[in-house]
Amino acid sequence: MPTSPLKPDIWQLFAPILAEAVTVPTEEHPTVRVWKDTELVWLINRIAREHRAELKRTFPPGAVVLETMQKMKWLRELQLAENALGRSIYLMDMEAARNEVVDVLEVLQAALPAGVISYFAALSFHELTSQMPGFYHIGRLANGNQPESDAPAEAGDRNPLGTVLFEYDGVMCYETKRYRGLTPGVQTRVIGPRTSYRITTLEQTLLDAILQPLRCGGEAVVFEAWGHAAKRADFGRMAEHLRAIGRNSLVRRTGAMLEMLGAEVKDSSELGKLLATVKNRRSNTTDAVIPLLPGLGFAHESEVWRVACP
Repeated sequence: MPTSPLKPDIWQLFAPILAEAVTVPTEEHPTVRVWKDTELVWLINRIAREHRAELKRTFPPGAVVLETMQKMKWLRELQLAENALGRSIYLMDMEAARNEVVDVLEVLQAALPAGVISYFAALSFHELTSQMPGFYHIGRLANGNQPESDAPAEAGDRNPLGTVLFEYDGVMCYETKRYRGLTPGVQTRVIGPRTSYRITTLEQTLLDAILQPLRCGGEAVVFEAWGHAAKRADFGRMAEHLRAIGRNSLVRRTGAMLEMLGAEVKDSSELGKLLATVKNRRSNTTDAVIPLLPGLGFAHESEVWRVACP
């Protein structure tokens, strides 16, 4: 039983309310099993406000309650190396084994609950690569769209991989800025009763691999991932994403990638129609040759798409 200032009778009232609040993931907190300290303090303080009559005005601040919970073994602090985030992250699971290793993706989602798991992490999640990622990304969504250039899209950070958060279980974790206009394909995937991931769709992840090859592990990983596209991707959904993004250059790169890999796309399909529209429009212009992967140079040119390919 907790010691003062959280009295036993107050704890007995508070504990079931908190347990109920962390039973099911929410839009605000996709994982309610793993928590960043500031998010958990916010939750505790919210409960205290909403249940002031039962918990009394003397209910201690959230930070004090968090410390008490840790002493009671309701929380286990996860060990983060190179912690540039400057915050603590806890596993809240009374049934978890003491030595249980929490998945890096869940820790990353807890670090930025509103963020979108992206790039190499998403490629691994969707089983589009056989490579073990040495780094993972979570994107902080911003409104608008980045001006188009031949540099890798969304690469506005000083470090081309993004902003270091921490290292966990041998994997370096980064935060990066993502634009909503370039990221229409976001989904919530249920992992367990208390855990969901907000992550890019398989089709968005493939498009991201073209736009951000470095953050996806490099060109070899990108080509391996796209090698699965014909069997794994929903080309109708990919067409929806491409239309929402609205960049002919990305459609050209997608067409060139599919052409290079020999993937068949039916002319009557939505993706086939989109590719044909951009191809016909391109034939009436003098578009400059663009690289298949931004920031990388290739020797051969697809005359149909005016895209430099390996």
